Amino acid sequence: MMKALGIHIVGDLYECEESLLLKGETGEKLLNMAVALSGLNKIFTTSRDFEPGGYTAIVVLSESHISIHTWPELRAALIDVFTCGDEQQAFVAFDVLVDNLKPRRVEKKVLQRGTERKNFRQREVSDSQKIVAP
Repeated sequence: MMKALGIHIVGDLYECEESLLLKGETGEKLLNMAVALSGLNKIFTTSRDFEPGGYTAIVVLSESHISIHTWPELRAALIDVFTCGDEQQAFVAFDVLVDNLKPRRVEKKVLQRGTERKNFRQREVSDSQKIVAP
């Protein structure tokens, strides 16, 4: 079996600390901490708050992305860490988020992405296709 192109760790976190699920600013801080402690490479971080509470926050990485989606009324957060870089860095980033959101219960899945490389072809990315920070 070929080595995967990337690893995608998804987590459903339940009974989290509600105060951490309200504002995107908190999510951005958590994402930036996960990036710093894991050694991944941030391009930019952004978030969107929802009323009456909750947010989506994402950090775009040179290796891919990490995101948090929250539902404070359910004390739930759904997170994902996807990277085509070092697998250990992805696990560190995931663990930082889990440790800081303080769930009582976690459902975690680890997916190997891009295992059938024959379906992928190499191509150059034009300047117009590159990600630009908002």
